[in-house]
Amino acid sequence: MTVTTACAGPALEPTQLVAHWAHRDPSRPALLDGVAVISYGELQDRVTALAAWLRARDVGPGSQLALVLPNSVEFVLWFFAAMAAGAVVATLDPALKSEERERMLGSGEIDFLALPEGGGFSEHWALAGVWDDSHPVTLAVRRARVRSTPLPAGALLHRFSSGSTGQPKHVLYSADNVREDYRHLCAVVPLGQQDRFLGVTPFFHAFGGLGLLAAVAVGAATIPVPRFMPADILRIMAELGPTVFFATPPMLELLGKCHVSEQHRGALATLTTCICATGRLGTRARELFRQRFDLEPHVLYGSSETLSATLTLDGDFVEGCVGRPMPGVDVAVFDEDGGCLGRGLAGRVGIRGAACISGYAYGGPAPNLVDGYLLPGDRGLLDEAGRLHILGRDDIINIGGYKVDRYEVEAVIRGLAGVDFVHVAEYSRAGQPALRALVESGDPALDGAAVIDHCRARLAAYKVPARVDIVSNLPRDANGKVKLADLTAGERA
Repeated sequence: MTVTTACAGPALEPTQLVAHWAHRDPSRPALLDGVAVISYGELQDRVTALAAWLRARDVGPGSQLALVLPNSVEFVLWFFAAMAAGAVVATLDPALKSEERERMLGSGEIDFLALPEGGGFSEHWALAGVWDDSHPVTLAVRRARVRSTPLPAGALLHRFSSGSTGQPKHVLYSADNVREDYRHLCAVVPLGQQDRFLGVTPFFHAFGGLGLLAAVAVGAATIPVPRFMPADILRIMAELGPTVFFATPPMLELLGKCHVSEQHRGALATLTTCICATGRLGTRARELFRQRFDLEPHVLYGSSETLSATLTLDGDFVEGCVGRPMPGVDVAVFDEDGGCLGRGLAGRVGIRGAACISGYAYGGPAPNLVDGYLLPGDRGLLDEAGRLHILGRDDIINIGGYKVDRYEVEAVIRGLAGVDFVHVAEYSRAGQPALRALVESGDPALDGAAVIDHCRARLAAYKVPARVDIVSNLPRDANGKVKLADLTAGERA
């Protein structure tokens, strides 16, 4: 059984967004950078000038420019200027270690690199110029520009998706993919020119990038914030009055429980829309945020391969529920043999829509498809109201001939007091497969024996982890999402 709805959001191409508002209302604020206001007219002038500067240095059709920049005016300027120049824009996490960054840039056959002046680049790159602005950005060119295959026609945006494998997978989006992502969001959520978007989720990520593009699509203003710090966010709210907040569950929880000074009490009344993604929004984090801001967060579900797919509406929230399909998106649930399951039956989640990619680039594995639905690797079910519930990753572990649903074990451990996060994986014990549970907890009284006893009372013996490691903090990315690729099975975090 599938669920779908129709789409009627803004249809402007990504490359037309800034120019459209610059022509329609050039004085309208586009970016708020502290006390400085950059209008759409001024932003378009800067985009046009930088695009010409880039083309003069061979950055254009057939080439890729990687941005290694934090959320900032510079990121927005270079992002739209690179598209205007005709290049494919690749976005990278500025926090990556140099070795990891070089591996991704090399495997993705990136031609040009933009990073803050003085950021440093390896011997593989040569200086191609510095864009002279208030915050200079260095443009570097790869010394040996060898391309194994030409860029596909219509490619616009390049992102790196590693999932839980730790190996970079290259996702190339067309203009249609990107446009449909913000188009179907804007068709569901009442966003408009009067809004101010708090841009703190990383723009290099699919979710943060959606927030940036949605803001420009409706002619709203964006407040770029390079990193999330609760005190800074409250100060910005008090000073600039953002109305839309794209957030992650850890952000909501921290804002819900951090200290609020009398000076910043007024900041709590500015938000009118909150969209939360990247990870499961727990009941505790939601309640803390709702009590303080008197605002129900929407929960958005998607992946790098599907982009945004579902969204909760008012009254939809149940922990694990990620809402209803976006307009123009089909959602279905399949069994192990590819059969479509009815409502209430758990299986593999499938997404079909114009925002979904058709494949990976540069030798990546083919996406898992069933009847035209892309399977992002999650287990879930559709309830009687047509809402999607995510049960966890579609990971079945074979232990001594028995199939173990990793999520089932994780769900049991999450029910133990003091557990903040749990990841269950396979590891080798004396040459035989066994289960290992890595638990994040700030409770000093919680130990591995208590976790194992808790599991033994609720699970079959073969589902009980043979090893439990308790850690106070797990590695997380800029969105607050646990880096599963860093949690190597069999080793202590």
